[in-house]
Amino acid sequence: AAHTPHMDRIARDGRCGLLHTISDTTLPPGSETANLSVLGYDPHKVLQGRGVLEAAAMGVDIAPDQIGMRCNLICIEHGRIKNHSAGHISTGEADELIQSLDHAFGSADLKFHTGVSYRHLIVARGMSPELDCQQPHDHPGQEVAGLMIKPLRNAADPATAQQAADQLNALIKHSWHLLETHPVNRSRIARGLDPANSIWPWSPGHRPAMWTFKD
Repeated sequence: AAHTPHMDRIARDGRCGLLHTISDTTLPPGSETANLSVLGYDPHKVLQGRGVLEAAAMGVDIAPDQIGMRCNLICIEHGRIKNHSAGHISTGEADELIQSLDHAFGSADLKFHTGVSYRHLIVARGMSPELDCQQPHDHPGQEVAGLMIKPLRNAADPATAQQAADQLNALIKHSWHLLETHPVNRSRIARGLDPANSIWPWSPGHRPAMWTFKD
């Protein structure tokens, strides 16, 4: 019933069909790959994970010696991931938690940045991105102990990658103690809501070398 002349013209003069937005199994099968492909970029050349793309969207600059990582606020219950979004926590509540995390664990070499709802950012200097990180939304109900960060099997510098994995795993465990008793989470529990009782870093990468979409 809608009057859609421009969409009709695209359908009439363009081509319609199925499109492989992720070309092969060497690329991660996620929106970070597919969206780059749809916009005309070659993911093989520019893909550096979700963290750096979200950093750009947030206006957070990443220096050449830094990496960006997604940092979810998640809910863990009985040692398992209950959900990847801490019950879709509000941005206001999340900002209080992220500010507390940055105050406790941030430094000149590691900084937490508030994003939206459960989706936040870690920017770290001198840390290897050659990490095998599990996407929390893919593992509901699974034990956290088996999902901790590991070095990539084919890491060019295994020792540096192991050091980064150890540092981030320690950061995850430190977050449990801070978040467990945080007033925001106490309030959420009192209201019958899931607490954001853990951080979950994933999808690390360096700043990509990309043409602007305008160019």
